[in-house]
Amino acid sequence: MAVAKRRVDETTLDVYLSSFVWDAGVRRDTTRFLGAVSNQDTLEAAKSFPSFVRPVLIV
Repeated sequence: MAVAKRRVDETTLDVYLSSFVWDAGVRRDTTRFLGAVSNQDTLEAAKSFPSFVRPVLIV
């Protein structure tokens, strides 16, 4: 499953996501990166949401 503002064709999704399926190193590195993201950074960024007046897509 993917989240996007507009529908993405299956060929494009396959290109984007195939490395996650077939490459254990990519999965490992992605897991390490996401584990290192600080909740504090996310919470700090969220404070600015009310003053942002342009459209956004939050996942």
